[in-house]
Amino acid sequence: MAIFAKAACTIHGVFCVPIPDIGFRADSQGQENRGKALVDAAIANNTEHFVYTSVDRHGSDSDLNVTDVPHFISKADIEKHLIGKSKGT
Repeated sequence: MAIFAKAACTIHGVFCVPIPDIGFRADSQGQENRGKALVDAAIANNTEHFVYTSVDRHGSDSDLNVTDVPHFISKADIEKHLIGKSKGT
């Protein structure tokens, strides 16, 4: 990701607020692709801290609670990607 290459100094932390695509025929895939790419770029550039704003779908069983809101699904998928990468999977 260009932001890491163009930074004048090392980036130690990222605060990620993925925004869904808005408009007629917009889908959540763009949000998911951008979020996952930022996670991967942060890890590749040895970023020490990654703060991610996701969505809570139902407390402690949030991962099991299916939703039909596309950008909620996308945010949850980015969150799962981040957790998997932080565990080395």
